[in-house]
Amino acid sequence: MYFFAVSFIIGSHLEGRMISCFMVIRNGIELGYPFIESVNSALPICDEFLISDGYSQDGTHEALVKFFGNNSKVKIFRDHWDSTSVKGSALRNALNTLRNRCTGDYIMEVDANEIIPEDDVLMIEKLPEIYPEKEIFAFPYYQIIGTNILFTEEFRFRFAKNIRGIKVLWDAFTMGHHLDLQVLLSRGTFKRIVNRALTVILEERISGGFVPEQYIYLPIPIFKYYSIFPENFFSKMTSKLYLQPGRDYSNFDKKRGDGLISKIWKDYVDSGDYHKFWESIYDFHIEQIKTGINLNKEFRERRIIPESNQPEPIRKLFGKRKYELPT
Repeated sequence: MYFFAVSFIIGSHLEGRMISCFMVIRNGIELGYPFIESVNSALPICDEFLISDGYSQDGTHEALVKFFGNNSKVKIFRDHWDSTSVKGSALRNALNTLRNRCTGDYIMEVDANEIIPEDDVLMIEKLPEIYPEKEIFAFPYYQIIGTNILFTEEFRFRFAKNIRGIKVLWDAFTMGHHLDLQVLLSRGTFKRIVNRALTVILEERISGGFVPEQYIYLPIPIFKYYSIFPENFFSKMTSKLYLQPGRDYSNFDKKRGDGLISKIWKDYVDSGDYHKFWESIYDFHIEQIKTGINLNKEFRERRIIPESNQPEPIRKLFGKRKYELPT
């Protein structure tokens, strides 16, 4: 699936190449996010890596300090999340707070459950040099359930020039241009909007019209792990600890102790069959789709990405009951 976000800006040529990566996280250990591995996979790209912990209560902040507190690239913050948020705004607002602290010429959003393959690092580093006139870049992503079931395949705008007005949008799915009043009153922004509008009007008459967005086909898509660990997944679903409850999750386990997710979990505890657990979770989602739950249509066709084709750091975690910090 291709997701199109629109940026209405046109900028000047590249003046620098410093890249700021940024990530927010809250209770990553409890939720089963491989955040240590995620940070390590992105660090080679970054000149600075800003991480904000949302006052976790499960040891996540302490883990960040332990693993990255002495790394000169990494800056660790703590920020309260908006408890009154709706439709993912807590995550979006936390990310934009951190994004505004980035000092690099380019910014890159990294989620705590994403692993960037080593083969992609060099290309991402070179983007400012290859496309100095482009302002925002979309990367391909695989979203995986368990170790190998492909949930979604999509492009997300996650890399951009550090230009005022480019922010994290909606439920933090992507980045794009956010035209608030303060940005609109900026002289530079007004000029970019006019230039962009003229390009749109004339692009059918003038070959080579400038478009600020660029889709990048990386050597390997970035891997985003929906969930890897049965215990963390079960805890999140049954206690409703995910960020924004909604219709898609309202039927997951209404009876708590007797729901379908609980039965799948009990079967896993009895058998210890890790792969069967995730196969059952996939089948459960398919049944939810049949009842009208709005999940990605391409998920209905079962697709597998072999574990051997996935990043080596994440393969070490496959088969574990819950997320454990590296030793």
